[in-house]
Amino acid sequence: MKQLKMRRESAPIAPRPLPCGYTFATFGGSEEEIDDWLRACVGIVGEDAKREVFESSIRSNKGVDPAADVWFILDPTGKRVATVTPCRREDGSGLVHMVGALPESRGIGLGHALIEKACALLEERGHERAYLTTDEHRLPAVKTYLDAGFRPVIYPDPESDMNERWDAVLAALSYPSVERFIEEE
Repeated sequence: MKQLKMRRESAPIAPRPLPCGYTFATFGGSEEEIDDWLRACVGIVGEDAKREVFESSIRSNKGVDPAADVWFILDPTGKRVATVTPCRREDGSGLVHMVGALPESRGIGLGHALIEKACALLEERGHERAYLTTDEHRLPAVKTYLDAGFRPVIYPDPESDMNERWDAVLAALSYPSVERFIEEE
């Protein structure tokens, strides 16, 4: 089943400061950082996340410069607990890629801070539009994206079930109806 797709037009996001003692850090290239990235992304890629996932999602992705695009949030002890990769899509638009957090670090506003950071970086780089993909079962993440101004993308294909899937997600979140973008895949 296709992932849900969302789009956001360039606009400021209300600041969401990190919790006290938490900081942002960029990727330095170490093996330990790759392991931490994989642990943070388990909710996206599954429990069996292997190094190949990092290679295919980050290192082999032509739109990603790991040193500039992979960001972590560090907790007060310096542990990497969340990640996001704001990067360039092939069509020149921005992509909020691989947003993840350790289970014990969820629910404290890190997702909002990650999205704010990613969108600000994309706008600084001149991207007037940003995309992301997600899944229905990631309801807290979908709510974070909606709150940040991302909107559902619907495909004009009459066989597509995206409208129905988005209706179900919005109902599950008790979220008001939102604008939907219609565009080719």
